Amino acid sequence: MCSSDLVAAYYLAYGAQSSERAKANWAGAQLVNRAIFFGTPFRGSMIAFRSFEKGSGLPFSSRLLSADAMSSFPSMYQLIPQSNFLFRSTGEKMPVDLFHPEIWKKHGFGLLRKRQLLDVTFNKNREEFLEKWLKKSRLFRSLLKEQTHRAPSHFRVLNIIGNTQKTLASAYLNTENGQLLFDPKEIKASRLDHAPLYEPGDETVTAASAALPGAFLEVGKTIEVESAHDKLFLDPKAESEYKLFLSSILQ
Repeated sequence: MCSSDLVAAYYLAYGAQSSERAKANWAGAQLVNRAIFFGTPFRGSMIAFRSFEKGSGLPFSSRLLSADAMSSFPSMYQLIPQSNFLFRSTGEKMPVDLFHPEIWKKHGFGLLRKRQLLDVTFNKNREEFLEKWLKKSRLFRSLLKEQTHRAPSHFRVLNIIGNTQKTLASAYLNTENGQLLFDPKEIKASRLDHAPLYEPGDETVTAASAALPGAFLEVGKTIEVESAHDKLFLDPKAESEYKLFLSSILQ
């Protein structure tokens, strides 16, 4: 899972235009006959959001990249999940907009978790960085939705997604201390049920998130497979489909 997939999708629809002034023109697709996406987080990933709190490398190593390091990468904000709720520790759904800076400030998410330990200037810099990239990422993601401009007639997309693996889709939020609970051990220790946090997917990206955005529906075909995210390319059904898909260029 990476934001390069989203950048590729953006390029196909908008070419090299700046997102602040982008108008749908399918400039990239004019130069491409076929595009294939494998488990692309078009609507974000809770696994990515977890890295703002836990760092990268889980479950193998929580120290591969620290939470602060992951929170400093602008591209990570493109992967924020399009979730409209988290769970309270009571089990109730709590509406949230994870692209809204005030939510991060209120609960101390990401770069803001250590505000009480930092000086005022450093806090201000972190808040400004967060606000900038949340705004840019919201705009970037919104541009991959419905479009009125038709794609070139020669251009086609194949979208391969996993839909049978348990995939993290939400988290528990302790509203008293801002602590987010994602992982089974933490959740079990808190005597909570981890089942509501999962949806079908490929263990990294939910099937709902990997569904093609509206801009690509007219030219897209989706294939659902049972493999996990890192095995999608090797899945026999997927391999058969993408080979056929690519061979159609020569017909």
